[in-house]
Amino acid sequence: MALVITTCTGSKTKAAAERHRFSALERAPVTELGVAWRARIASGERIPARSLYAGRAFKIPARIGAAWGARVLVVSAGLGLIDAEALVPPYDCTALSGEVDSVSVWIGVEKGPR
Repeated sequence: MALVITTCTGSKTKAAAERHRFSALERAPVTELGVAWRARIASGERIPARSLYAGRAFKIPARIGAAWGARVLVVSAGLGLIDAEALVPPYDCTALSGEVDSVSVWIGVEKGPR
């Protein structure tokens, strides 16, 4: 079976609940942030990942995967490596630094102020 691996996108079809925004977490050590984030996204509405991501970086590889009959996996800052068919919550979490919901704050939390 063919496999297509792509990234998630900031463009989503459904808005995230406030509790499913990474920026809603209180500052804490990385290990605590990870546990708190996983607990937050464990509840709430779920939709297939393929229906959540709306950006070209996801849509084009997903179309190619469908045409090939391939399994599509998504690398997500907020959810890890997931199958495009997985049921996921609408969420906001990004690896892009400088964004409000960026996981890059984890690095700053561990290093402290510069």
